[in-house]
Amino acid sequence: MRSRTLSVAAAGTLILVFSFISACSVLNKSPNTMPSVNNNIAKSPNDKRQYRAVTLDNGLQALLISDPETDKAAAAIDVDVGSGADPIGREGLAHFLEHMLFLGTEKYPQPDEYQSFINQHGGSHNAFTAFDHTNYFFDVDADALEPALDRFSQQFVAPLFSEAYVEREKNAVHSEYTSKLREDSRRFFAAVKQAINPAHPMAKFAVGNLETLADRPGENVRDALLKFYEQHYSADIMKLTVYGKEPLDTMEAWVKEKFSGVKKRDIEHNQKRPPLFKPGAAPTLLSIKPIKEKRSLHLMFEAPPIEPYFHAKPVYYLTNLIGHEGEGSLLSWLKQQNLAEGLSSGLFTSEEDSSVVSVSITLTEKGQKNWIKVIRDVFTYINLIKQQGIEEWRFQEQAKMLDIAYRFQDQAAPIHYVSSLAGRLQDHSPDQVLRAPYAMDDYDAKVLKEFADRLSPENMLAVLSAPEVATDKTERWYETPYSVRAFTTEEDAEIRTPDQQAAIHLPGPNEFIPDDLDLLAGPDMAVPEKIYAKPGYDVWFARDRSFDSPKSSFYLSIRSQLANKSPRDQALTELFISLARDELSEYSYPAYLAGLDFKLYKHLRGITLRIDGFSDKQPVLLERILTTLKQPELREDRFNQFKKDMLRDLKNAIQDKPFERLASEARTWLLQPYWTEKQQIDALKNITLDDVRAFAPTALKDINLVALAHGNISREQALHAANVVEKQLLADANIVEVQKSAVVDIQGGDWFKEINTPHQDSAYLYYVQGPGKTYADRAAFGMIAQIISPEYYNDIRTEAQMGYVVFATPYTLLDTPALAFIVQSPSHTPKQIHTATEDFIARFAKELRLLPEAEFEKHKAALKARLMEKDQTLEQRSDRFWTEIDVGNEQFDTLNQIASEVDKLSLELLADYFDKQFVTDKSALLVVTDGDKNGVHWRPGKAEPLKDKESWLNANKLFPLRVKY
Repeated sequence: MRSRTLSVAAAGTLILVFSFISACSVLNKSPNTMPSVNNNIAKSPNDKRQYRAVTLDNGLQALLISDPETDKAAAAIDVDVGSGADPIGREGLAHFLEHMLFLGTEKYPQPDEYQSFINQHGGSHNAFTAFDHTNYFFDVDADALEPALDRFSQQFVAPLFSEAYVEREKNAVHSEYTSKLREDSRRFFAAVKQAINPAHPMAKFAVGNLETLADRPGENVRDALLKFYEQHYSADIMKLTVYGKEPLDTMEAWVKEKFSGVKKRDIEHNQKRPPLFKPGAAPTLLSIKPIKEKRSLHLMFEAPPIEPYFHAKPVYYLTNLIGHEGEGSLLSWLKQQNLAEGLSSGLFTSEEDSSVVSVSITLTEKGQKNWIKVIRDVFTYINLIKQQGIEEWRFQEQAKMLDIAYRFQDQAAPIHYVSSLAGRLQDHSPDQVLRAPYAMDDYDAKVLKEFADRLSPENMLAVLSAPEVATDKTERWYETPYSVRAFTTEEDAEIRTPDQQAAIHLPGPNEFIPDDLDLLAGPDMAVPEKIYAKPGYDVWFARDRSFDSPKSSFYLSIRSQLANKSPRDQALTELFISLARDELSEYSYPAYLAGLDFKLYKHLRGITLRIDGFSDKQPVLLERILTTLKQPELREDRFNQFKKDMLRDLKNAIQDKPFERLASEARTWLLQPYWTEKQQIDALKNITLDDVRAFAPTALKDINLVALAHGNISREQALHAANVVEKQLLADANIVEVQKSAVVDIQGGDWFKEINTPHQDSAYLYYVQGPGKTYADRAAFGMIAQIISPEYYNDIRTEAQMGYVVFATPYTLLDTPALAFIVQSPSHTPKQIHTATEDFIARFAKELRLLPEAEFEKHKAALKARLMEKDQTLEQRSDRFWTEIDVGNEQFDTLNQIASEVDKLSLELLADYFDKQFVTDKSALLVVTDGDKNGVHWRPGKAEPLKDKESWLNANKLFPLRVKY
């Protein structure tokens, strides 16, 4: 199972995080020391930005990043304290503090001042609380950094923590907690807390709710909050990162002016903690019963801290070998026995004095029944690594791949970059903070063996999660059924006995490591040009080295009439693709490790193949993928497993969060053709392997093709790839026109649908559709979303306290503009939410006409800035070109056209447009659920209830497939 969330190409490595709030890497740290100014920041040769580290007199450390080309500025502060510091009985206090910090400061007392400023200047903001740190971040139009930074800094200089908002934010935290009560990942972590050392602070509940944040005799929660803030928030444990277009001197002056007022307090930090695992308890089995039908096995091993060894990367080295997916790998062997569907390995958590390494396996039903056999196979492979795998050539190969990734790393969006770097500064000195994730220059066999030796049964917590497991306890906060027991003597003996018959071996040298990393000659092309055209096949090409990277993208759309013709054809297409992708996995995994990846997936009218990464070895991979598509192996055991997987996933969909269920229901009604989960399940049940074998050649029989070659690739190379595709796919094919999917045009309609979900929360989705797909309509809906989104959030979430999940968000489907109002609530019914939403819309219609012209112009500028943001990566630009090709816009200027229409909008025109589309002549679809309360028994106004899709389509029409802009 390939993790795609790593900061470097650590394929096969899974980083699980014990934060319970947000996905984030957590390490316990000790403060770094550095000179007051440091310009010697090691950076990638491809990185043209300038860096400087400064330390203020109060101890706050800041990393400044100057990028004159950026259209976005950003900043983040990481505070080295998190939920692990929550007092006993006040669980969730650090998280509550994160919420309260945003709500007004002495200089800017209005509770929405910071958020409103960010929104009006094209930005976004957020924060998360992890176990041992809290991270706050924002981005904004590049011209607005200084005033945004001023508002941001005041939250750490002089926050108000106003009493007026204490009850409200307690409800918000509680709503966040209840919204995820049926989320299996939260329930999993809650159960794991019951199996670790109860003396360790990580064993505590971390999110908080109305019980833990309640006022109590002798102490209200605000007093506890202020006490916690004064005990833990100190300038010398804060790391600030600022990213802007200004010179470093200017940014340094701003930081000193605005952040010198953050108080340095005399706090006790980095207290020694007890071991995370109970001493002498391993091997231990924790069994968890999930809500969804999923089966997994996680093997966790406590190990030394990793931070002192970042140049040696022992965990990275070992987990790359364990998580390998190539021929002869552990995963390959488990798949051969039909015991596993996927495997990943990586860092689970790390602290100052220890870390936890994890091997995570997605089990089949057979694997769940034979979990002891799976653990035995894992240790058989780990023992092989211990005996044969600690070799310098392997280390150097991994180091080479990391070095290539470092030299040609993609430039992340500023908001993600600053947030990541602020956290990373807690672990590393500024001069190494950019290189640290990629640094692998110290081969030390002794260190590698020390870490490998910790991957042993006497140091293991095994976590088995499956619907069939026996449990005897219920976790308090998420009501997760679980049990904890020691391994029996027989089980312990079996996992320690290597399987001598296991068909496993360590991977050989990686032949996909690129040899040619040179950039091609020739001018860059602003947009693609069509270099090959014949009936049923268009090839587009754009040479682009503007990211100074020897990477390219090759996209191919195989448009087939059968892909989505019926639920049965859709299911057959999905099975065909899954089997082909599975057949390719062992061959392609070394390419993935070497920075060359492919994606093969079904889309609404066919199959898409995407290859991204270093150009050097792409032709070899393309040829193999196409050969497999034409002549797939289609093994019966894999077919049976994928069919089970698809049925399971379709059935599991009912357990999704209520607002996600509503979004899925809305797509079912609005997209045509689009099949419900029940239709897909009914079709899938009767499909056999012979059906797939008969279907596979027909799926590629009546087709047409479109391809894009973009990046560090020549015209000749693009034409060669195009010819390979033509020979493989078009030689025996019939060229046909494949119609695009369409959106149901509900103009003048008012429709209502109620569904049931097993979640206790109610949910609400109110979809308002635009009248057409013109650039003018899309500009108008974009402007409405820009202005209305923060207002709706403030009204429904902040003031009315109706829920944690509150959005007024663009809801564009296939270029048809729309806006959706979405709420998930533990406390209010859909009727109450709809009444509040309608009142809000009516009030907003009046307030929009009174909006100051200067503020309106700020919103226009913010929207235009969003539309015209520069592409951050080659793949992002390829995606944009590919979208334009799909909609048939050969000028590649959709965003420019929308921005031009935004320019033409006046406040009066927009107000009139809003009145018509949202009040007097709206076209809307309302989808609601009252959770597990057996229906809302309510229908709004004159809205027509939705019964079946056939009558729905008869009552409406489809938007034109091709629109003349």
